[in-house]
Amino acid sequence: MNNNSLYIHIPFCKKKCAYCAFFSLCRPPVKLIDDYFEAMSRQLTLLPETHFSTVYFGGGTPTYAGTERCVKLLELIAKQHKIDSDAEITIEANPATVSASELKQLRSSGFNRISIGLQSASNDVLSAMGRAHTVKDFTDCYERSLAAGFFNISVDIIFGLPHEYGSGLDETLHLLQSLSPPHISAYSLSVECGTRLYKQKGSLSFPDEGEEDEEYRAVCAAFSDYEHYEISSFAKTGFRSRHNSAYWNLTHYIGIGAGAHSFHDGKRFSYPCDVKLFIAKSTAPFGSSNYFDAAAETARDLDEERIMLGLRTSDGALLSKEQGIKAQTAVKAGLAAFDGDRLILNETGYRVSNEIIAEILA
Repeated sequence: MNNNSLYIHIPFCKKKCAYCAFFSLCRPPVKLIDDYFEAMSRQLTLLPETHFSTVYFGGGTPTYAGTERCVKLLELIAKQHKIDSDAEITIEANPATVSASELKQLRSSGFNRISIGLQSASNDVLSAMGRAHTVKDFTDCYERSLAAGFFNISVDIIFGLPHEYGSGLDETLHLLQSLSPPHISAYSLSVECGTRLYKQKGSLSFPDEGEEDEEYRAVCAAFSDYEHYEISSFAKTGFRSRHNSAYWNLTHYIGIGAGAHSFHDGKRFSYPCDVKLFIAKSTAPFGSSNYFDAAAETARDLDEERIMLGLRTSDGALLSKEQGIKAQTAVKAGLAAFDGDRLILNETGYRVSNEIIAEILA
């Protein structure tokens, strides 16, 4: 298999954030972590030899599981498969879970991109969100990452927080402007069922649509010298996330780990969100029907997904003649423009992209 991206899901963390809906376990036993990494190694060995252009270790918090384990797993991937010499190899990090020496170890082993979760530059907001770090932890981690040789650094932030948290957005934007990281991901808070925040939402006051739009405009203005290449993503020239772009472009990707998803040859595969089940069945061949949830997508499904993903990016999406007619409402409203047959939303259009997409696909 050629021209693929590889995602490694490490569902362990020090502390579950109030808003987090991703599959993860807090402070698991060391043996469970070891068994899980051994299970991922087995699955990677059973996977037919594959050519990867990007590799991404996400979670959870990969660095919480220990850099030694991550390094050994990357070495196994390189041994069993082919990684491009110029591949983008990313690891996510919580600022409080990785030391200077560990960052150097990660960098020397082949990781060349790090994604650090800041979320907010207000300690009060971080505490309210249940984050396991302070602002100083973040700035220390950022400086240590640079010192370790990570020059491709991405920072995550969140806006649209409950009024009770105190925004902290101005401080966050000022901090990132001073650091000027190569890549920034700015996400609007999503309150999802099953999270601690969802259980608290009745006692919290959230920004209305106008307030959230104002915060989004502030984010866009703060990073106006970046390439705003996806609704939530800002990059300096040459620093787009190649791995995430593979998702948005519907390029083949392989996911390894409990809850991880894959997309290949028009089919989607996913492992169950169950660490013990993943370990128990890790000797099953990759893609085996007794282990994966699998679904083949129709040509219509893929076309709709291509449009939905494309319109979230600055590259836009190619539309059919009929779809182009439906898109005229957005164009006339000043929310989008055509470049040939390709529709591209502007920053105002991004904020109502769901409505625009629904009208085009109706």
